[in-house]
Amino acid sequence: MVFCLPRPGGRVRKLYLPSGARHFRSRQAYGLAYETERLDDTERAWRRVRRCRRQLGSHPDGIGRPYPEKPAGMSAARYAYLLDRLDAAEDDLGLPLTLGGPRFAYRPDRHRLHGRP
Repeated sequence: MVFCLPRPGGRVRKLYLPSGARHFRSRQAYGLAYETERLDDTERAWRRVRRCRRQLGSHPDGIGRPYPEKPAGMSAARYAYLLDRLDAAEDDLGLPLTLGGPRFAYRPDRHRLHGRP
């Protein structure tokens, strides 16, 4: 379903009615923004760190702790992908690399995949 608006014109799929408003309008017409649109680069990097750590089964605020072991049921490729994202997000924050733990022990590129050396 698409709504055609007389003001400020255009078509939208969602209409909003913020508290105190009298008319339904688009998000852009009311100047509403998603929470992530207001975050600076540092806050976005912190969100990525917390999300990756949560997906790896670690405490979201476990900065400085060793990277968690691969959770049961998670593919090795997914685990490597999440570790790379976590590493990149921590680099964006300028955090020192977490020493110890499985990050340095596990190297998926050195394991045999699909029977190839």
